[in-house]
Amino acid sequence: MQHSTKRTKIFVNRRIQGRILARMAKYWVVYNLVLWHALFLMDFQRQGIPGMTDQGPRMGLLDYYVEFAASHSLLLVLSAALLPIVLWDMLKLSHQIAGPLVRFGNSLRKMTAGEPVSQIQLRPGDLLGDFQEAFNEYLASGRVIVDATALTAASPADSPEPALSTTAT
Repeated sequence: MQHSTKRTKIFVNRRIQGRILARMAKYWVVYNLVLWHALFLMDFQRQGIPGMTDQGPRMGLLDYYVEFAASHSLLLVLSAALLPIVLWDMLKLSHQIAGPLVRFGNSLRKMTAGEPVSQIQLRPGDLLGDFQEAFNEYLASGRVIVDATALTAASPADSPEPALSTTAT
């Protein structure tokens, strides 16, 4: 059975998700700087260099850059408007990684403390399904014993998977 509750926190794990978003913002800045200057150089090659060789008034590189920026400022506005959308989408994608990692970490801490642990059920769309299967297989492998108090506390209809403890057999 899949875990069906929707995540309500903006950041499930600030360290993981913050680093992903910071890296994405850095890539966005670098990409847009490279694209902007590549467009400027192509425009300058097409119009600026031939204009410098004509007999008409000459425009310096800085003046041409200012004119280019003024005439293409809409590109900067559109690019800046897309940044929050891209970062929000990356945040949602990072939930599908950070959420399961938080769940696995909590279960491992419980196992270390000797507390009973149930099998992990991830939300639909979470990306660490292979780890979920491996973790649950480990719990069911017999290297941990079933906690008898957890079995008697809940009826089989309420809890299809028994709670497991880390005590070795």
